[in-house]
Amino acid sequence: MGGTTHLFSFFPEADSLMADHPIPSMGQYRRVQLARFLIDNRLVRAEEMTYDSTGRITDFSLSPGELDRVVDSGRAFRTSGCVGYDGEVACNRPYANSRPGPDIRNFPFPPDESDILRIREQLGWGRGQTGAPSQTHGTSALPLGTMGGC
Repeated sequence: MGGTTHLFSFFPEADSLMADHPIPSMGQYRRVQLARFLIDNRLVRAEEMTYDSTGRITDFSLSPGELDRVVDSGRAFRTSGCVGYDGEVACNRPYANSRPGPDIRNFPFPPDESDILRIREQLGWGRGQTGAPSQTHGTSALPLGTMGGC
């Protein structure tokens, strides 16, 4: 139908009724961004993902290599819903839901390599020296496509 989703993280406004409500963790918001991107781009359907008892995504239903490519492209973490005439992000208000600094929640520009590394850290996903995707949760290592209830 031509619509696009517009995703912003909750950010408490001073003097509002929700001023004391906590901001979602970066890991939680990054998982939501990733899920939205996968669904919007028809790479996976929500019912194909696996969830834990609290509703958190435990598996995005993509191979580790496919998920790796999506994360490394940075596109899932760009500001969404503000498409310009060229099909690229036209929104230039990244601080509508986060403060300036390294923990930007929506990138109005393509994330660079250091941004992607920070995003991977926020997701709890790292890369070994061989470049193989991995995630560590507690004492067990889980594949990239597994969230382990984080």
